[in-house]
Amino acid sequence: MPICDCGEYSARVRVTLAKGNVLLEKPITVCSKCEPGEFSEPFSIDRLVTGPEAYPNLYKKDADGVYRPTDELQQDTEDQITKPGPTAEAIERKRATRRTTPLTPTEIEESERIWRQRRQNSTL
Repeated sequence: MPICDCGEYSARVRVTLAKGNVLLEKPITVCSKCEPGEFSEPFSIDRLVTGPEAYPNLYKKDADGVYRPTDELQQDTEDQITKPGPTAEAIERKRATRRTTPLTPTEIEESERIWRQRRQNSTL
């Protein structure tokens, strides 16, 4: 928890690094106890907030007073739901690169040689 210049530990502090265009030598830290005017509204995380409270620009109120998502928010949500995820991408990549013919005798011999070599190296 940050400590204020007044010596209080506080969950909310405001740090000032510059006055105008001049960088301060030592930052100024104030809390809600020593400068209550700096903190206009009480800070609370005691409750969950709904979409219209958290993102008021993404909702509009209809004639009945019910908040509805804007067209942009609906489209973004639909795009997230319908776009292919990592599983679908992996399936497509597998289909595009899968082998359709059996291994040749040379390939079988090479894979067995690699397997024997790895097995020998792991027992050392």
